[in-house]
Amino acid sequence: MTASDGFDFEAQYEDAKHSLKFFDEAILKKKDLERALHALESAKSEKSKLQEHKEQAEAVPEEKRQKWRELYTAHDKKQQEWRLRGVKAEDVVFRADNYFDPRCQRGNLTESQIGFAKENLRLLEERQQVDNANAALDGVCKVADDWQARIIHQDEKIESCEEEILEMKKTLDDAVEQWKEENRIRNQFNDSDLILLKSSLKDQGSEIASLRKQICLLKETCESDKKTITSLQTKIVKDEPLLKVGMDILRRKQEMVKPKVERDMAAVERGNKAAHFGSALADASRVLSGSVAEERTWYSEFYGFPAGLVLLYGPSAPTFVEVIDWHAAVKNFQSNVTCNYSNMFITQFKLFVDDLRSKHMVLLAGAVIETYLKDDEQGKNYYKSLRLFYKTAYNMHKKRRASN
Repeated sequence: MTASDGFDFEAQYEDAKHSLKFFDEAILKKKDLERALHALESAKSEKSKLQEHKEQAEAVPEEKRQKWRELYTAHDKKQQEWRLRGVKAEDVVFRADNYFDPRCQRGNLTESQIGFAKENLRLLEERQQVDNANAALDGVCKVADDWQARIIHQDEKIESCEEEILEMKKTLDDAVEQWKEENRIRNQFNDSDLILLKSSLKDQGSEIASLRKQICLLKETCESDKKTITSLQTKIVKDEPLLKVGMDILRRKQEMVKPKVERDMAAVERGNKAAHFGSALADASRVLSGSVAEERTWYSEFYGFPAGLVLLYGPSAPTFVEVIDWHAAVKNFQSNVTCNYSNMFITQFKLFVDDLRSKHMVLLAGAVIETYLKDDEQGKNYYKSLRLFYKTAYNMHKKRRASN
């Protein structure tokens, strides 16, 4: 009996075909894995470039913001000094309808009038510089936001590549384990190939560990990005007063079409206040989003403080915002009918502002005003009297409106 007599050629041939099929499929999967790893490296390289662009873009807004703060602080201080001087309008502006007034004819203009006019022009030019700095700040912030959006998109792409790679590695590892189990009792597997495969798997394991470290670094980057998003959410919070005013007014419109007995009167009252009374934060956001100087002048007269100061410090000073909202409501009451309590409120409000500025000669801040209203003895007295005058004027306003 020869050696070939007991050799099962057919069975051995099927075993060899099975092994070759496995390697054909494994080689294709490994090539796919290599392509995926290359795509991941490219995505990471692209993200690094985007991150550099973003950091460069983020460095610009801080410079612009610092410039705006310096311009705004200096301009606001000059405005306060101008107001305290009590300059009359006729000492600044020459009007055509006053041409025949002896004070406005040639030779009758004094040096002080000309000086006032020049100072007023410089204030207007500085106001324009503040507005231009604010517009420039908005522009560069948008550039940084665009880069951030692209980085987020790239992060999603990287995460997708990593998940795909992990899945492909798992599939390849499972296939190797299955093949080893199937050939465990066979002697068809070459020892040198087995050593090479183990070495390859070891290298892949090291690569997986490296990828995990990179994932940790990416998570840290995500945390940094979350902080950036938080700063953007702060801006959204500033716009929230505008949304609330709009919602209250629209809800009132919905209630007013119902029969009177079915109306939600609390919603109607909120809508009335939103439409006709004080909404300091909402109006400040609206006024500063435009470029009409008359609106900013109207705001200062209606609320008693500049819109820039209110929007900058109002969110952290609720008592201060409450008081200037009362001022706006009382101004509205006065436009409809004369009321002693409204006049008393306005007089008391002016005393409150004068006393506040006399105690804080430096530029006012939200914390300063809030502390004055809550802790300063004179400030607390002003708050109590203003609250009393406002509530009395408001109740009289409601009675007049109900009688009509």
